Amino acid sequence: MQMMYNKIIMILGIIVVTTICIYTSIQLNKCVENFSSSKKVNLIIGFLTYPRNGIDTPNIFKRTITSLFENKDLNNYGKIKIIIVGDDYDAIQEQIKPLFEIYPFEVSIYNINHKNALRNMKNVPSMHKWEHACTRSVIYLIEKAMEEENNYDYLMISSDDDLYINDTLKSYNDGIIQFNSPDLIFCNGVHNNGEVLPKQKYADPTKNSPTSGDTIASGIFFSLTNKEFINDILKFRKNRWNHVQTCINNNYFHNIGPEDAELWDYLKPKFENNVYRSALIDKTLINHDTEGTINKYIS
Repeated sequence: MQMMYNKIIMILGIIVVTTICIYTSIQLNKCVENFSSSKKVNLIIGFLTYPRNGIDTPNIFKRTITSLFENKDLNNYGKIKIIIVGDDYDAIQEQIKPLFEIYPFEVSIYNINHKNALRNMKNVPSMHKWEHACTRSVIYLIEKAMEEENNYDYLMISSDDDLYINDTLKSYNDGIIQFNSPDLIFCNGVHNNGEVLPKQKYADPTKNSPTSGDTIASGIFFSLTNKEFINDILKFRKNRWNHVQTCINNNYFHNIGPEDAELWDYLKPKFENNVYRSALIDKTLINHDTEGTINKYIS
Protein backbone atom coordinates (compact mmCIF):
# COMPACT_ATOMS: atom_id res chain seq x y z
CA MET A 1 0.00 0.00 0.00
CA GLN A 2 2.78 2.41 0.93
CA MET A 3 4.57 1.64 -2.35
CA MET A 4 1.43 2.38 -4.37
CA TYR A 5 0.93 5.57 -2.42
CA ASN A 6 4.51 6.64 -3.20
CA LYS A 7 3.99 5.90 -6.89
CA ILE A 8 0.84 8.02 -6.95
CA ILE A 9 2.68 10.88 -5.23
CA MET A 10 5.54 10.57 -7.72
CA ILE A 11 3.18 10.57 -10.71
CA LEU A 12 1.31 13.58 -9.35
CA GLY A 13 4.64 15.33 -8.83
CA ILE A 14 5.66 14.66 -12.41
CA ILE A 15 2.32 15.99 -13.66
CA VAL A 16 2.66 19.14 -11.55
CA VAL A 17 6.26 19.78 -12.68
CA THR A 18 5.37 19.14 -16.33
CA THR A 19 2.39 21.49 -16.09
CA ILE A 20 4.55 24.20 -14.55
CA CYS A 21 7.18 23.78 -17.29
CA ILE A 22 4.60 23.99 -20.05
CA TYR A 23 2.97 27.05 -18.49
CA THR A 24 6.34 28.73 -18.03
CA SER A 25 7.28 28.01 -21.65
CA ILE A 26 4.01 29.49 -22.90
CA GLN A 27 4.48 32.61 -20.81
CA LEU A 28 8.07 33.02 -22.01
CA ASN A 29 6.94 32.73 -25.63
CA LYS A 30 4.29 35.35 -25.00
CA CYS A 31 6.90 37.63 -23.46
CA VAL A 32 9.15 37.20 -26.51
CA GLU A 33 6.23 37.88 -28.86
CA ASN A 34 5.16 40.93 -26.88
CA PHE A 35 8.72 42.25 -26.83
CA SER A 36 9.06 41.67 -30.56
CA SER A 37 5.79 43.41 -31.34
CA SER A 38 6.47 46.30 -28.97
CA LYS A 39 9.98 47.01 -30.25
CA LYS A 40 9.79 50.00 -32.54
CA VAL A 41 11.49 49.81 -35.92
CA ASN A 42 14.16 52.41 -36.64
CA LEU A 43 13.93 53.28 -40.31
CA ILE A 44 16.04 55.02 -42.95
CA ILE A 45 14.07 56.17 -45.99
CA GLY A 46 16.26 56.79 -49.00
CA PHE A 47 15.02 58.93 -51.88
CA LEU A 48 16.66 59.05 -55.30
CA THR A 49 16.15 62.21 -57.35
CA TYR A 50 17.46 64.19 -60.31
CA PRO A 51 16.64 67.52 -62.04
CA ARG A 52 14.15 66.99 -64.86
CA ASN A 53 13.87 68.95 -68.07
CA GLY A 54 10.48 70.61 -68.43
CA ILE A 55 8.98 69.08 -65.28
CA ASP A 56 9.10 70.59 -61.80
CA THR A 57 11.06 68.05 -59.75
CA PRO A 58 10.33 69.71 -56.36
CA ASN A 59 6.58 69.43 -56.98
CA ILE A 60 6.95 65.79 -57.97
CA PHE A 61 9.00 65.12 -54.86
CA LYS A 62 6.50 66.98 -52.68
CA ARG A 63 3.69 64.80 -53.98
CA THR A 64 5.69 61.68 -53.10
CA ILE A 65 6.48 62.63 -49.52
CA THR A 66 2.97 63.99 -48.96
CA SER A 67 1.50 60.64 -49.98
CA LEU A 68 3.91 58.88 -47.62
CA PHE A 69 3.79 61.12 -44.53
CA GLU A 70 0.83 63.52 -44.47
CA ASN A 71 -1.86 62.66 -41.91
CA LYS A 72 -0.11 59.38 -41.17
CA ASP A 73 0.57 58.02 -37.69
CA LEU A 74 4.31 57.45 -37.50
CA ASN A 75 4.35 56.56 -33.80
CA ASN A 76 4.80 52.88 -34.62
CA TYR A 77 8.36 53.71 -35.62
CA GLY A 78 11.24 54.67 -33.40
CA LYS A 79 13.62 56.89 -35.32
CA ILE A 80 13.09 57.86 -38.95
CA LYS A 81 15.99 59.32 -40.90
CA ILE A 82 15.83 60.63 -44.47
CA ILE A 83 18.73 60.26 -46.90
CA ILE A 84 18.35 61.98 -50.28
CA VAL A 85 20.76 61.25 -53.11
CA GLY A 86 20.70 63.53 -56.13
CA ASP A 87 22.10 62.51 -59.49
CA ASP A 88 23.97 65.59 -60.77
CA TYR A 89 21.44 67.89 -59.07
CA ASP A 90 23.27 71.12 -58.27
CA ALA A 91 20.19 72.87 -56.84
CA ILE A 92 19.22 69.99 -54.58
CA GLN A 93 19.82 71.80 -51.29
CA GLU A 94 17.70 74.86 -52.08
CA GLN A 95 14.99 73.00 -53.99
CA ILE A 96 14.52 69.78 -52.01
CA LYS A 97 15.61 70.47 -48.43
CA PRO A 98 12.70 72.90 -47.70
CA LEU A 99 10.19 70.15 -48.53
CA PHE A 100 11.16 68.31 -45.34
CA GLU A 101 11.16 71.24 -42.93
CA ILE A 102 7.63 70.46 -41.70
CA TYR A 103 8.59 66.90 -40.73
CA PRO A 104 10.46 65.90 -37.54
CA PHE A 105 13.12 63.86 -39.33
CA GLU A 106 16.87 64.05 -39.50
CA VAL A 107 17.64 64.74 -43.17
CA SER A 108 20.93 64.20 -45.01
CA ILE A 109 21.24 65.36 -48.64
CA TYR A 110 23.97 64.41 -51.11
CA ASN A 111 24.66 65.32 -54.72
CA ILE A 112 26.79 62.87 -56.69
CA ASN A 113 27.92 62.32 -60.29
CA HIS A 114 28.59 66.03 -60.81
CA LYS A 115 28.59 66.69 -64.58
CA ASN A 116 28.69 62.92 -65.02
CA ALA A 117 25.08 61.79 -65.01
CA LEU A 118 24.40 58.73 -67.12
CA ARG A 119 21.35 60.43 -68.67
CA ASN A 120 23.64 63.02 -70.30
CA MET A 121 26.13 60.59 -71.85
CA LYS A 122 25.66 60.79 -75.60
CA ASN A 123 27.23 57.43 -76.40
CA VAL A 124 24.88 55.50 -74.09
CA PRO A 125 21.68 54.14 -75.70
CA SER A 126 18.52 55.68 -74.23
CA MET A 127 17.21 52.37 -72.87
CA HIS A 128 20.41 51.74 -70.93
CA LYS A 129 20.50 55.31 -69.62
CA TRP A 130 17.23 54.80 -67.79
CA GLU A 131 17.78 51.18 -66.82
CA HIS A 132 21.00 52.09 -65.02
CA ALA A 133 20.62 55.80 -64.28
CA CYS A 134 20.12 55.34 -60.55
CA THR A 135 22.57 52.46 -60.01
CA ARG A 136 25.36 54.65 -58.66
CA SER A 137 22.87 56.58 -56.52
CA VAL A 138 21.56 53.35 -54.99
CA ILE A 139 25.11 52.20 -54.21
CA TYR A 140 25.89 55.53 -52.55
CA LEU A 141 22.60 55.39 -50.61
CA ILE A 142 23.27 51.88 -49.29
CA GLU A 143 26.80 52.84 -48.26
CA LYS A 144 25.47 55.84 -46.32
CA ALA A 145 22.75 53.73 -44.70
CA MET A 146 25.31 51.13 -43.68
CA GLU A 147 27.26 53.80 -41.84
CA GLU A 148 24.16 54.02 -39.62
CA GLU A 149 23.36 50.29 -39.59
CA ASN A 150 23.87 49.87 -35.86
CA ASN A 151 21.26 52.57 -35.19
CA TYR A 152 18.64 51.56 -37.77
CA ASP A 153 16.83 48.35 -38.61
CA TYR A 154 15.66 48.84 -42.20
CA LEU A 155 16.38 50.86 -45.32
CA MET A 156 13.45 51.74 -47.56
CA ILE A 157 14.44 52.79 -51.10
CA SER A 158 12.11 55.12 -52.99
CA SER A 159 12.14 57.12 -56.19
CA ASP A 160 11.08 60.76 -56.07
CA ASP A 161 8.10 60.07 -58.37
CA ASP A 162 6.43 57.26 -56.42
CA LEU A 163 2.85 57.71 -55.26
CA TYR A 164 2.11 55.89 -52.01
CA ILE A 165 -1.37 54.49 -51.53
CA ASN A 166 -3.15 54.00 -48.19
CA ASP A 167 -0.97 54.02 -45.07
CA THR A 168 2.16 52.46 -46.54
CA LEU A 169 4.49 52.82 -43.56
CA LYS A 170 1.94 51.39 -41.09
CA SER A 171 1.37 48.40 -43.38
CA TYR A 172 5.12 47.76 -43.55
CA ASN A 173 5.47 48.03 -39.79
CA ASP A 174 2.63 45.55 -39.33
CA GLY A 175 4.28 43.23 -41.87
CA ILE A 176 7.65 43.36 -40.11
CA ILE A 177 5.97 42.30 -36.87
CA GLN A 178 3.75 39.66 -38.52
CA PHE A 179 6.60 38.04 -40.46
CA ASN A 180 9.19 38.31 -37.68
CA SER A 181 11.55 40.87 -39.21
CA PRO A 182 12.37 39.40 -42.64
CA ASP A 183 15.51 40.46 -44.50
CA LEU A 184 13.39 41.89 -47.33
CA ILE A 185 9.76 42.88 -47.33
CA PHE A 186 7.83 44.24 -50.31
CA CYS A 187 4.28 44.96 -51.41
CA ASN A 188 1.95 44.91 -54.39
CA GLY A 189 2.37 47.92 -56.65
CA VAL A 190 0.74 49.49 -59.69
CA HIS A 191 2.87 49.59 -62.85
CA ASN A 192 2.55 52.54 -65.22
CA ASN A 193 0.42 50.42 -67.56
CA GLY A 194 -2.12 49.87 -64.79
CA GLU A 195 -1.13 46.30 -63.96
CA VAL A 196 -0.80 45.33 -60.32
CA LEU A 197 2.45 43.43 -59.65
CA PRO A 198 3.32 40.77 -58.74
CA LYS A 199 0.80 38.92 -60.87
CA GLN A 200 2.10 35.54 -59.78
CA LYS A 201 2.46 34.88 -56.06
CA TYR A 202 2.17 32.16 -53.44
CA ALA A 203 -0.64 32.11 -50.90
CA ASP A 204 1.99 31.98 -48.15
CA PRO A 205 3.43 35.54 -47.97
CA THR A 206 6.80 34.26 -46.75
CA LYS A 207 7.26 32.17 -49.92
CA ASN A 208 7.31 35.29 -52.08
CA SER A 209 10.34 37.31 -53.10
CA PRO A 210 10.85 39.94 -55.84
CA THR A 211 10.84 38.53 -59.36
CA SER A 212 12.31 40.16 -62.45
CA GLY A 213 9.55 41.58 -64.63
CA ASP A 214 6.91 41.05 -61.94
CA THR A 215 7.88 43.41 -59.11
CA ILE A 216 7.64 47.14 -58.47
CA ALA A 217 11.19 47.94 -57.44
CA SER A 218 10.40 50.98 -55.26
CA GLY A 219 9.25 51.08 -51.67
CA ILE A 220 11.07 47.88 -50.72
CA PHE A 221 12.44 47.45 -47.18
CA PHE A 222 15.94 45.97 -46.82
CA SER A 223 17.24 44.78 -43.46
CA LEU A 224 20.25 46.62 -42.07
CA THR A 225 20.56 44.30 -39.07
CA ASN A 226 21.47 41.30 -41.21
CA LYS A 227 24.95 42.44 -42.19
CA GLU A 228 25.55 39.51 -44.53
CA PHE A 229 22.37 40.32 -46.46
CA ILE A 230 22.92 44.05 -46.96
CA ASN A 231 26.62 43.51 -47.79
CA ASP A 232 25.64 40.88 -50.35
CA ILE A 233 23.30 43.34 -52.06
CA LEU A 234 25.90 46.11 -52.04
CA LYS A 235 28.56 43.79 -53.48
CA PHE A 236 26.22 42.65 -56.26
CA ARG A 237 25.28 46.21 -57.19
CA LYS A 238 28.91 47.32 -57.25
CA ASN A 239 29.93 44.41 -59.45
CA ARG A 240 26.97 45.12 -61.68
CA TRP A 241 27.93 48.78 -62.03
CA ASN A 242 31.54 47.88 -62.83
CA HIS A 243 30.24 45.75 -65.70
CA VAL A 244 28.02 48.58 -66.96
CA GLN A 245 30.89 51.05 -66.70
CA THR A 246 33.10 48.74 -68.76
CA CYS A 247 30.38 48.61 -71.42
CA ILE A 248 30.13 52.42 -71.40
CA ASN A 249 33.89 52.83 -71.73
CA ASN A 250 33.99 50.37 -74.62
CA ASN A 251 30.73 51.50 -76.23
CA TYR A 252 29.46 47.94 -76.07
CA PHE A 253 26.03 47.23 -74.55
CA HIS A 254 25.32 43.61 -75.37
CA ASN A 255 23.37 41.58 -72.82
CA ILE A 256 22.79 44.25 -70.19
CA GLY A 257 19.42 44.00 -68.50
CA PRO A 258 17.81 46.24 -65.85
CA GLU A 259 19.90 46.19 -62.69
CA ASP A 260 16.98 45.52 -60.33
CA ALA A 261 15.81 42.58 -62.44
CA GLU A 262 19.24 40.98 -62.28
CA LEU A 263 19.39 41.58 -58.53
CA TRP A 264 16.12 39.69 -58.07
CA ASP A 265 17.42 36.82 -60.23
CA TYR A 266 20.53 36.70 -58.06
CA LEU A 267 18.62 36.73 -54.75
CA LYS A 268 15.76 34.39 -55.73
CA PRO A 269 17.58 31.07 -55.04
CA LYS A 270 18.89 32.45 -51.76
CA PHE A 271 15.37 33.18 -50.60
CA GLU A 272 14.13 29.81 -51.84
CA ASN A 273 16.92 28.00 -49.96
CA ASN A 274 16.34 30.01 -46.77
CA VAL A 275 19.70 31.74 -46.87
CA TYR A 276 17.69 34.94 -46.47
CA ARG A 277 14.03 35.52 -45.59
CA SER A 278 11.52 37.59 -47.55
CA ALA A 279 7.80 38.35 -47.28
CA LEU A 280 5.09 39.98 -49.38
CA ILE A 281 2.55 42.39 -47.94
CA ASP A 282 -0.43 41.43 -50.06
CA LYS A 283 -1.75 44.98 -50.33
CA THR A 284 -1.37 47.54 -53.11
CA LEU A 285 0.63 50.31 -51.45
CA ILE A 286 2.53 52.04 -54.24
CA ASN A 287 2.04 53.48 -57.71
CA HIS A 288 5.42 53.54 -59.43
CA ASP A 289 4.99 56.52 -61.71
CA THR A 290 6.72 57.57 -64.91
CA GLU A 291 7.43 60.85 -66.63
CA GLY A 292 4.53 60.27 -69.01
CA THR A 293 1.81 60.14 -66.34
CA ILE A 294 3.09 62.25 -63.51
CA ASN A 295 1.62 65.64 -64.40
CA LYS A 296 -1.95 64.54 -63.67
CA TYR A 297 -1.06 64.17 -59.99
CA ILE A 298 0.41 67.63 -59.55
CA SER A 299 -2.03 70.29 -58.44
